[in-house]
Amino acid sequence: MIPWDKIGHFAVGFTIFTITAKLAAYFMPCSDILAGIITVAAAVGKELWDATINPVTGKQRGNPDMLDAAATILGGAVAALILF
Repeated sequence: MIPWDKIGHFAVGFTIFTITAKLAAYFMPCSDILAGIITVAAAVGKELWDATINPVTGKQRGNPDMLDAAATILGGAVAALILF
């Protein structure tokens, strides 16, 4: 069974790609490339953020998991296949 956490990441990746591609289509012809770059940056950036230390508490901000990033990117890839 797929964990709910990964399903959530998939849905967020799908949403990021879809919204970015549709908004960027008004301004540039290669909106799918930009949407892909932004989706990957958001996925990796979120996991990097989770890995940082909060200076106030001295604890890690979250639980970094590259499978979360992979699920987010996969959601964007599925959106790309559907939209383009």
